[in-house]
Amino acid sequence: FFFFFFFQAEDGIRDAQESRGLGDVYKRQVSTQSTGHKTRDTMAGNLAVNKLSKKVGDIDNYEAKFEAKEKAASQVESFYNIATDFYEYGWGESFHFAPRYTGESFTDSIIRHEHNLALAINLQPGQKCYDLGCGVGGPLRNIARLTRGKITGLTCTEYQINKGNSYIRRDGLQEFGNIVIGDYHNHPWEDNTFDCGYDVEASLHSDNLDQYFAEVYRTLKPGGKFAGFAYVWADSVDYEGNPDHKFIVDEYMIGNGCPKWYKWADWAAAIKKSGMRLVRHEDLADTGNIPWYRPLEPSYRSLTGFAATPLGMKVTSALTYTLETSRLIPKGSYKSHVMLVRGGTAIKVAGQQGLLTPMHLYVLEKPE
Repeated sequence: FFFFFFFQAEDGIRDAQESRGLGDVYKRQVSTQSTGHKTRDTMAGNLAVNKLSKKVGDIDNYEAKFEAKEKAASQVESFYNIATDFYEYGWGESFHFAPRYTGESFTDSIIRHEHNLALAINLQPGQKCYDLGCGVGGPLRNIARLTRGKITGLTCTEYQINKGNSYIRRDGLQEFGNIVIGDYHNHPWEDNTFDCGYDVEASLHSDNLDQYFAEVYRTLKPGGKFAGFAYVWADSVDYEGNPDHKFIVDEYMIGNGCPKWYKWADWAAAIKKSGMRLVRHEDLADTGNIPWYRPLEPSYRSLTGFAATPLGMKVTSALTYTLETSRLIPKGSYKSHVMLVRGGTAIKVAGQQGLLTPMHLYVLEKPE
């Protein structure tokens, strides 16, 4: 009966202290909105507020872990206890961005993006593959349908395992996929076990890229391929010398469950140290003609875009606050919403300013 979208900009934050300053950073930008093309901006999911689980109440626990700089797996577990329902119902069952072309729906671009990753690792029917940081298994299921590979998803969040495996059963894909619990810095598998693997924007949560790729090397068979979409910050980002850059990066980290942030040099160094061979890499952000961050931008042409307009942001924020106060949604929903808005806004602003890409494709191979 009520619908609500959490990917909104800073003006939707009710508590002015929570939104401290990102609006000023945003307002100093030159608008990058494109005009003249009527594109379909409809998102994959809407959040019916009565579907929120009590997991959103883990917000205080997450913030404490983030401030204490606990290990990534612990932080991310709490983060996705909060974020999973919001992501799923506000975005869809695949928690990632994609380049998009005129006339292509959001959902079609998401699936095409996932299929390109499967092609990059040449996943064949019956081959053993892993999906690191698999969420509720949206990419896993789409790739399984395409390839008929045997895909094991890995997540550190028990809540996502239960949901993801139920979706695998729902879609009749038990023969091709399952999700297990574990930390992608410490795989629960023997050496030389898998033919290939991939990561769909999940490695942004890593606090140790050296260990992340060392485990990929250990558990892949010789000759096995691994590919991923990395969150990469531009070389021009000056965290220490530019207060605007620092603020955007800090908001990105707290609002997206990221203990650290990385430039491409960090990724390249960790890959080389692991022993994996870098076959190729490419930023796919500009391969479409619709900006990848478009779903986060305001528009009066769709319900999703309306949620990011000044009016839509105020309505959404007030509605969330009112529903929680009235006990119609779980305690912690509003505060979780505020935090995720901060993260989404930071990603949008960074994308508009050319400071961040969430889709730097890298393809690796373990030497024979």
